[in-house]
Amino acid sequence: MKHYGDLYEQDIKWFEIIDALDTLPEEERIERYRAEVQEVEKSILRLTGDPLKLSARRWEKSERTAEKVEDLLGRRYYLLSKMFEIHCSEAEVKRMESVNAHLYELTCDMFSRTGRMYRNILDLPMDPKDDDLTVEGTLKYWGDSAQDVIHLEDDGFYGSDFTRMILVNATLQRDVKGDLEIISCRPLWDPGCGHKSSMSDAELDIDNHLDDGTTWAESWLRHPKLDHICMCYATHAVVTHQDYPVPDLLRMNTFEVKVDVTVQQISEQDGTRFFWWKDCTEQEFVDKFMHEAQSRPSGESLGEFVWRRGIEYFELEEVEESHRWLLKDFDKHPRMDCEEIKDRLQTDIISISRLPDCRKDDNLAGDFLSGEGRYFDYVTASNILVTGAPKQGKSTAIRIIVDALKSCPEASGMQFRVIDTSKPHWDADETLGELCRELERRETLQNVGVDISGFPLIVTVIDEYSDLVEFGSRDSRRSVKDSVLRIAKEGSGLGIRLILSSRHPSKEVKALLDYFPTRLVLRVSDPKDSKVLLKSEAAFWDLNSGGEMFLYDNGVISHCSLSGVIH
Repeated sequence: MKHYGDLYEQDIKWFEIIDALDTLPEEERIERYRAEVQEVEKSILRLTGDPLKLSARRWEKSERTAEKVEDLLGRRYYLLSKMFEIHCSEAEVKRMESVNAHLYELTCDMFSRTGRMYRNILDLPMDPKDDDLTVEGTLKYWGDSAQDVIHLEDDGFYGSDFTRMILVNATLQRDVKGDLEIISCRPLWDPGCGHKSSMSDAELDIDNHLDDGTTWAESWLRHPKLDHICMCYATHAVVTHQDYPVPDLLRMNTFEVKVDVTVQQISEQDGTRFFWWKDCTEQEFVDKFMHEAQSRPSGESLGEFVWRRGIEYFELEEVEESHRWLLKDFDKHPRMDCEEIKDRLQTDIISISRLPDCRKDDNLAGDFLSGEGRYFDYVTASNILVTGAPKQGKSTAIRIIVDALKSCPEASGMQFRVIDTSKPHWDADETLGELCRELERRETLQNVGVDISGFPLIVTVIDEYSDLVEFGSRDSRRSVKDSVLRIAKEGSGLGIRLILSSRHPSKEVKALLDYFPTRLVLRVSDPKDSKVLLKSEAAFWDLNSGGEMFLYDNGVISHCSLSGVIH
């Protein structure tokens, strides 16, 4: 797959051409947009075939084709969004009021039905063999037939083949990205969680904390004619996370609320049960592992077995799930009770690259089976990205980082720049322009042999970067994006670093991810955001509000909190 940065570089010329049309008279500009929409859609259908025909080619099975389709859909999204920004008729405003109210009602219904089902199950006697219980409610747009799309009076204005394009995007969401969910509710149950039906929705984690009366009108949903609408999260998710432009949303007809219940019994050959290591003593834990080691393939050493089995059993090499259960040293610690074992096993996520290689030294097997919490030292780190839903602690995290930097011994001479996104764009332009000039000066000095290692570290903080690049004139927004991209790419080696925060990984943030190897991810509002940032949905499912976060540091992920993030 291409990097987001590469896609951004390749598409930038196309977007510049489209943005240049802003200088044309409105009527001519609309004609050009409409013609470009139709050209883009022809290119999409050449790749996908007709989605209304059963004989349509299975384009989504080709990674390269799917990538091209996604890129073209992104261009269509931009064109239709700009057309809606100009047009936004009274009929569309009324339609948006209706669609937003309907999605909010469906969201409330989904949470309510999930809660009722979960409480009913909690009131039933659980079979001792029930190792895993999952109750999950989802709100989805299915989009697999023509009846799932409606036609409106404004169709001619946009010139789009809405039915086919919405079905293509639905296929992309379902079969390529693997997720049709707009919003979901899944209480986290395990045999020892202590959940009771008498508990509140918040205690059971089945409350709709996303729709708290604050509008989710962001990006293209922020239109003067729509200011009176308190956009619900589902409306925001369709437009922002699933990449349906507003005109598409107004024509999406079939939404589904579904609650699934799964009860599982999971056992291994020797009779041990699902997550057996959570409720055993350390000696029982060791005995289980050593018992398997007795039957290891001939010629395989103990260390080689522990390495291989540890990877297979606990998925230590894959950073796809929310937790990596840490195996503990089986010969250095006394026996502990079940709760202590459980606490120690559930502490962090760990990557195989940070564990001692015991394959050639059996004596390291014990060290491999132990893990410690991780901290990071920002003084030696590169750019850092802080992300999370509103009210999750992004500003607090930034403040802690800045305070820690100011108090460290290396802080002498360190300079800070803070770009306030609430101020006019010229303020950001001026600050970023000054940083780019300093970058050029240091680069020039370095190229002629001057040692710049003693130059002061310059740290620039931009809180809510997405807001900065969504508003202002076209030239100003382009200038900000280009300056930030340049500093992110070239600044680290020259002592100029960035700390950015954002509510979610917008297109502009995705373009920068390759240059932000360190990320603090608080609880996000959508599992897709977590997938982009961590390659895992953990920051949606497995974080509580108020300071819990995942630290992503050069591909290695750790679970931490605001109080323990700097060391």
